[in-house]
Amino acid sequence: MKFLPYILIAVLLGILLLQNKSCTPPPIAPPRIDTVVVYEYIHDTIPGKPQYVATKIDTSIWMKKADYKPDTTYSGLLEQYETLGNRYFATNVFRTDFSIGAHGSVSVIDTIYGNWLMGNSLITDLKIPTTTITIEKEALIKNQYFVGGTITGNLIYPISGVYGGLMMKNKRNQLYGISVGYAGEVNYGFSMYYNIK
Repeated sequence: MKFLPYILIAVLLGILLLQNKSCTPPPIAPPRIDTVVVYEYIHDTIPGKPQYVATKIDTSIWMKKADYKPDTTYSGLLEQYETLGNRYFATNVFRTDFSIGAHGSVSVIDTIYGNWLMGNSLITDLKIPTTTITIEKEALIKNQYFVGGTITGNLIYPISGVYGGLMMKNKRNQLYGISVGYAGEVNYGFSMYYNIK
């Protein structure tokens, strides 16, 4: 039992030397920055009904053009009538595409029947970033663990006790520790520390 304190001192000194040589403090994690881009998607919007504005008749085109003059025969006149009816009552669909660069495209569909605009539709395929939110968060704090020892003494006995212990620092900056050692007899302890400033 006489050599037990010296053995404990040697073990603690060895642990301290190993800690100083082989362990480096953990690097401080930089703040984490998250950038969130919120996209608004627009697809196949439905427009309102077409509104009638005005009519303009240009008789100079069809009355003076030879193709539109009535044929003198019945069969020729019937053929002109059927051609004109088919043309007039045909449904014509027109599509106009508009490119919006990197944001997509818009297409306008017009339906014409009997020389009237019967309907239109707007087809969109857009991807426009509308909101950018930057969130800066502090680096995640983790529990930290420390191992070490204590050598106690006084004026009469330069080395009266040797203790080894384990300490934990939690996420709330509080310290908790346990220790065990020898000071004439085996002792153990528990410690708690709180950050006051």
